[in-house]
Amino acid sequence: LSAWVELGKSYPPALEKLRSTRDETSKTFREGKASRDLFHDFESINDRLGETAKTKELFLWLDTHNPNAAKLVFDIAEPALVKAKEYRLCGKYLDPNGSFRRMRDSYRYDKQRISKNPKIGKDMLREYAENSFSHKTTTLVALLTVNERKDEAALIAAEAASEWDDPMFKTRLEKAKNGEVPVPWP
Repeated sequence: LSAWVELGKSYPPALEKLRSTRDETSKTFREGKASRDLFHDFESINDRLGETAKTKELFLWLDTHNPNAAKLVFDIAEPALVKAKEYRLCGKYLDPNGSFRRMRDSYRYDKQRISKNPKIGKDMLREYAENSFSHKTTTLVALLTVNERKDEAALIAAEAASEWDDPMFKTRLEKAKNGEVPVPWP
């Protein structure tokens, strides 16, 4: 997709085709033919084009017209919703325990890969694993907080702090527990 966008800078019809593909995907969803893979493609195109508002718009439509499909794709739409400050809408679809379990498992898996394979870029993977875990966890805690689910936020924050004992991370968790939603990353 990045190459397609780059091509579009010097050959506008390529960019038009990418947008057309994205718009057809939106139409497909509105016709009731939803799938995670299709929504992921839609979101990825919007992200590369810098048009994440389109992702938010389609998710809002799904929330109204097909809540089951919205639930199916929420995790893909969440960054665009957070960027648009649609925190209350996010609150409808949060699954704190399941989400945190996936975040923690991914973080543990990355740490395990780092320790087992000296050929991989340890510093880069460690930094990515830590940044990803920090961002996703603090976003979840903050979204729970702003949605009046402070007990759940506190439990997730405590589990996260015990998973990674880092002073800066704990500071970010405290901010999240006060409802400060982190800036979308990456």
